[in-house]
Amino acid sequence: MTFDPGKAFPDTRVHVTNPSITAIMTTVGGHQDKIQRAIESFQAQTYEDKVLLIVNMHPERLVIHNKPGNVIVHNTRDIYTRCIQFYTYAIKL
Repeated sequence: MTFDPGKAFPDTRVHVTNPSITAIMTTVGGHQDKIQRAIESFQAQTYEDKVLLIVNMHPERLVIHNKPGNVIVHNTRDIYTRCIQFYTYAIKL
């Protein structure tokens, strides 16, 4: 009797086409011109299903005027937040 891995372990992977992509950008306030350039660069990408999460670690809130719908700003006052918490926040979205 021969072992057939195809029958013993069927391919149960789910093939996803066009998955959603989330890019995470961190900032500590200020540099509004650089933030705007980063948003423009992100929007220029040709991939359709994308989200830009901007995490601002500064006591002063970051407000972006004329913000595209696929850009999310999360303001936090904790300047000591660790990077892993950004990823956890993004996963909760």
